[in-house]
Amino acid sequence: MVNFAGAMTKAKIQKRKNTAIISKVNLNIKKRREKLDIPQMELDAKTGLKMYKYESGEKDMTLTTLGIIADALKTEPHILLR
Repeated sequence: MVNFAGAMTKAKIQKRKNTAIISKVNLNIKKRREKLDIPQMELDAKTGLKMYKYESGEKDMTLTTLGIIADALKTEPHILLR
């Protein structure tokens, strides 16, 4: 017999972990942008993305998107993941 209650709990725990990681990446992007004194609109122009959607967590990013943002912020993607 499958324990669906246990599976749901594990899924919720994983979702919380994922949310924490994504929040950390979004915060790291914002901190790096501010450290370089780059206005959000300038980063929008450099990346072709609407950065407020990523910094706020409104939009999820792919690894490709993370790479584009890292390039524009003159850093490596793994630095933004820390």
